[in-house]
Amino acid sequence: MFDLTGRTALVTGAVVRLLDDGVDPLDVRASLQRGAFDVSDAMSSGSGVPFLNVPSVRSATATSSDLSAGAMGFVRRFVVGGNVEIEPTVRVVVVDDSGDRLTAGEVLVQITDEDGVRWDSCTITSTDGGMCEVTAGHYTNPAVSPDAWIYTVVGVETSGVANRPGRAIFSSDAGEAILAAIDDANIDPDRAIALYWPQVTDAELGNLQESFSVTSTASYLADAPTVSTFMRSHVSA
Repeated sequence: MFDLTGRTALVTGAVVRLLDDGVDPLDVRASLQRGAFDVSDAMSSGSGVPFLNVPSVRSATATSSDLSAGAMGFVRRFVVGGNVEIEPTVRVVVVDDSGDRLTAGEVLVQITDEDGVRWDSCTITSTDGGMCEVTAGHYTNPAVSPDAWIYTVVGVETSGVANRPGRAIFSSDAGEAILAAIDDANIDPDRAIALYWPQVTDAELGNLQESFSVTSTASYLADAPTVSTFMRSHVSA
């Protein structure tokens, strides 16, 4: 067991050993993680993994997964003692390379708002239909809460291996028709899908506060799935 701080040479040596052992280059990252400790804990906290066990790395049988994630932001609304309280929330769905939803795994989400940057996680289970939610906080006074939140899906842990997901866009039939029309019109591909949530009771999501949710339709190699949510007060003239 070794502390990885300042031990780049150790990791490089482990990679060389794995390649020499015949490990597929695409699976080297997975094998390195399998030989580390507390990958799940690191996923839930957004921290790195500080230890590497080289013998465990060489004996690990691990493969990387090609995963994509889609996200949708909204703001739940509560009335407590006559006062409005809110919970900005993001719902995440992860699919594999066949388009099937994951039924198990840990999703790490980076949350950015005017209070700073933090990380949270949620667990995918089969009983949740392959999706999970992260709440950015509970605000008892919306007037002094942040006006906007950005959620980035930075990792998905499955079978002890953390994978960086690609971007997935989920849409209705009507939404797909609109996007197809935009493509036919040769409009700049760097665009976004915006959803408006009225103050309403939704059968699926519960009581909602008025808000907007925006997600990019662009897909780049370095992009992580990102969705932003903002309140009416965040919209200028």
